[in-house]
Amino acid sequence: MITTAGLQIITEAIMDSIFKARYVVNGQTKYVDIVSKTAVNGLITVNVYINESVLGTVTEVSLLDINNTVMVNRPDTIVKPLLEGLLVVFKFTVSEVS
Repeated sequence: MITTAGLQIITEAIMDSIFKARYVVNGQTKYVDIVSKTAVNGLITVNVYINESVLGTVTEVSLLDINNTVMVNRPDTIVKPLLEGLLVVFKFTVSEVS
């Protein structure tokens, strides 16, 4: 059984591996910093914010490690109007399977 301390160590290790985000808007790839990351009781939450100046169709949002390796990819299609920000939230749960 994973202990509470072990679960926290594993979730923090995963969370610490996430370095930045990448998104595709109107076919162009853009990079953005992570707004926030938390790891609590096996739940990892990562928030990515695409600012108000971006206009167009967002077709992908990805989380990357320090080497630009895609760790998580969300192939959504979101029409983003000008002057409105877009918050993309990734949530993962780490759990033991027996």
